[in-house]
Amino acid sequence: MKKNRLFYKVISLILSIVAICSFTVNIAVAAADDEMSPQTVTGSEIEPNNTFATAQIMHSDYTLTGHIGSAGDVDYYKVTFPITGYANFWLGNIPSTLDLDLFIYNQSHTQIASSTGNGNAELISNVAVTAGQTYYIKVESFYADLYDASNPYLIRTKVQMNSYAYFSQNPTNFGITNLDKTYTSYS
Repeated sequence: MKKNRLFYKVISLILSIVAICSFTVNIAVAAADDEMSPQTVTGSEIEPNNTFATAQIMHSDYTLTGHIGSAGDVDYYKVTFPITGYANFWLGNIPSTLDLDLFIYNQSHTQIASSTGNGNAELISNVAVTAGQTYYIKVESFYADLYDASNPYLIRTKVQMNSYAYFSQNPTNFGITNLDKTYTSYS
C-alpha cells in the first residue's frame, strides 16, 4: 500500500513539474511572438500639448496617435528613456493632405535632430540618449495653415543599446509592419 502511495506521489510531482515547464515555455513563446509582431497603438494624444511645458508624456516602445487638428497646431511629447543607448523616433501614417515634420530636443529645449521630408513617414534614428534624461518630440505641419482633424498620424520612440539600429531593414520603408524589425550594423 505504501508503495502505491509513493508511486502516485512521484507521478503527481512529475506531472506538476511538466505542467510548470509547459507554462513557462508558453510564456516564452508568447513573449517572442510579441517581439516579432508590430507594436499596436497604445494611446492617443491628449490636448493641450502644444508647448514644452504641456508636452504629453509617452514611453519608449509605445505608439500613440495624434492630430494636427487646427491651423498652427503643434504637438509636443516627452520621453525619458530607461537605458543609455541610441534612440529612434518615428512619425508615420501621415495624412496625404499634410506635410508633417519631426524635431527632437534635449531637456534644455535645444534641438538635436530633425526630419523634414515630405512623404508619409519621418524617421530620426541613432540619436545618442542618456538614461533618466528627458527628450522632447515636436510634430508640426510644414504649412502652418494646413491641418487634418479627422486622420491621425502615429508617433513612436524606441531605444536600442547599440548604435546603427533602425526600425526596419529598409530605411526608406517605415511602415507600421516594419516598425519593430531591427537592423544592426557594426563598424
